Amino acid sequence: MGWGNGYRNSGICRLYNYEQALAHFNDTKPIRGREVECRPLGHRDRPHFSIKLNEQQEVECCEYNHQPAVTFRPNGEVWIKPSWTSVSSCAFIEEVLGIGSSQVDYKIRIELASGTFVVPINEGLVIKRDPERGNNYHPLSVRPNVVHHIKRGEANNVRSQYADVFSYAHGYFKLGATIPSDEEQREMFGTKQIVNEYADGERYEYDVLNNPRWEISNPEDFEQFIDMMRSDDPMDKYKAIVALRIQIGTWRSPNHTYKEVLQVIDRMVLAMHRDEVFKEVEVPVGVVRKDIYSWAFD
Repeated sequence: MGWGNGYRNSGICRLYNYEQALAHFNDTKPIRGREVECRPLGHRDRPHFSIKLNEQQEVECCEYNHQPAVTFRPNGEVWIKPSWTSVSSCAFIEEVLGIGSSQVDYKIRIELASGTFVVPINEGLVIKRDPERGNNYHPLSVRPNVVHHIKRGEANNVRSQYADVFSYAHGYFKLGATIPSDEEQREMFGTKQIVNEYADGERYEYDVLNNPRWEISNPEDFEQFIDMMRSDDPMDKYKAIVALRIQIGTWRSPNHTYKEVLQVIDRMVLAMHRDEVFKEVEVPVGVVRKDIYSWAFD
């Protein structure tokens, strides 16, 4: 259910503070016939938006998975912690609190009187109204916003340490960038069986290619890839490049894949040496800037 079809007619009313949220909980009758109590936050035919009272007497406003995204505490604090980063979660925050919220660079941002703030995925963000500052919401648990700048001299020095790896990748594409057939890929990497079992007990089994998959910022994946690329066996080098092309998913377009493969290798190299190559730059409180090198730290 998207913003246009669901939230505009959700029936969710804006909750100004804890007292209003608690009153809304007490005034809302549970939906009858349910094993687990469910009090709708908005219209009664939209029970996926619900309101709860936990053991600490905190009022929890829950979205689709019945997990709290906005929690009102008795001391006036409001804890924002959606279960996932999505446009729907941003819309939910806007409906409940009446503050601006958006998803940018796979992060949830909220707009307050004192600036723009990122909601950390793991710990969330705590805000509270300040009577001395217009009774507007202000953040209490602000984690410094940091971006990364690249040190180009050090980056080039690091790249030079892997000149043999880049040289092989260039040579591979220069010679035609051939990709083995599906049958040859299965012979090269083998297959593994995937079993999906459904609630009714039915099982669905199928085979998938057992090719290596590497994460850019994972040191173990990087070492495995470099070991294959520096192997004395030419077949290991060939398999490393082929596996990377398959993982990228655009191997049917050689020209497009050429640039992407080199970019992924470059990112793996820089991420492995991120402490040498990047420096942290703190952003002023209330200002959010895009970290274009965040891929090296994820």
